[in-house]
Amino acid sequence: MVTLSESAQKAVAGFIDQDGSLKGKALRIFVQGGGCSGFQYGFTFSEKEEGDEVTNFNQFEVVVDPMSLPYVNGLFSTGVCSRCATCLTSVPIASPVRKTKRPR
Repeated sequence: MVTLSESAQKAVAGFIDQDGSLKGKALRIFVQGGGCSGFQYGFTFSEKEEGDEVTNFNQFEVVVDPMSLPYVNGLFSTGVCSRCATCLTSVPIASPVRKTKRPR
């Protein structure tokens, strides 16, 4: 399960409000291999897929695929990074979750 603070929820809702193409899509948090530097955490907006873990918030849903779930289960996001406004700051993950394209 992923938890977003009120500040993080407002930031995600703001992304959706600014871009009409995001309405009805879920916030997808994922993990991908990063080679020697370890895992990279990312987020994007997409449709729900079979097998996704779904967490419902007031204005949107957060989904995590089964492969990423063990690495983000228990994630608590506290807001949006003030330096770039394209990443979610999070605990317990040491580095911010970056908004990147989802790997296929």
